[in-house]
Amino acid sequence: MWIRELDLYLTDLHTVRQGWLNDCVIDAVNKLSQIGVELQSTLMAQANSGFDAQTADTVMVLHARQH
Repeated sequence: MWIRELDLYLTDLHTVRQGWLNDCVIDAVNKLSQIGVELQSTLMAQANSGFDAQTADTVMVLHARQH
């Protein structure tokens, strides 16, 4: 375990050191930056019924401006 409170493992640390992010790292950042709002996991996506867990491979598109 790398950071127990954020559910991060040593494999996540190695991923970050290689210049990549994964769902666990992004969820940890969301937990750290959460200000009175409900956390939305990267493993969730918008669906007809609101949000639903993703069970297949997906692509996350990040937009840095005006998002």
